[in-house]
Amino acid sequence: MSKLMKETVTSVHHWNDTLFSFKTSRDPGFRFKNGHFVMIGLETDGKPLMRAYSIASANYEEELEFFSIKVPDGP
Repeated sequence: MSKLMKETVTSVHHWNDTLFSFKTSRDPGFRFKNGHFVMIGLETDGKPLMRAYSIASANYEEELEFFSIKVPDGP
């Protein structure tokens, strides 16, 4: 069963004009295997905007890292 957790973005790195990565805090009880993904959401206009992100960090790291691309006219 899924569980909502509130985490904090700790860093953002822009690799080029379209690719960026970001790291978030990680709940000590959150466990995952390589290749797993999570749904990350931001509140927009009072509603959650959810997107799937594959976890790029190793499962033993204290922070979670994700990569993404910038979408023209995206939210």
